[in-house]
Amino acid sequence: MIPIEQLNLNNNATVYMSTYINGQCGSCINTFTNWNDLLITSKNNKEFQIYIYVYTPNKENFIKYYYPDEIQSYPIILDTNKKYLKVNGLSDYNDFTTFLLNSNKEVVLIGNPSNSKKLMKLYKQEINKKLGNQ
Repeated sequence: MIPIEQLNLNNNATVYMSTYINGQCGSCINTFTNWNDLLITSKNNKEFQIYIYVYTPNKENFIKYYYPDEIQSYPIILDTNKKYLKVNGLSDYNDFTTFLLNSNKEVVLIGNPSNSKKLMKLYKQEINKKLGNQ
């Protein structure tokens, strides 16, 4: 289990993925398993870093009720004030809170790949291209 908010993030990666998930939304939490392939890639290649921000106003309730065993190995950063959305000027709309960034932290792709097989394929292709795996 990776302790929440105790991550060793690599700020010198070649490619980054950043996503924001509403931790009070059961169906949103259920999409975590759709990230498995990308998380494996991240664990196997330090040049690819994933940041998963989860909004919850109550950390204790999230851990007790919404943090199932199957996602406890995911690298989660809890956001209790929707800071991720505010800092980045974003709305709560889930489809536009996931970004693939290059090494300069410039946006390469926007959209939530956990909700779309076509978008997931595009993310994987772009990540592999950036990592030199194609």
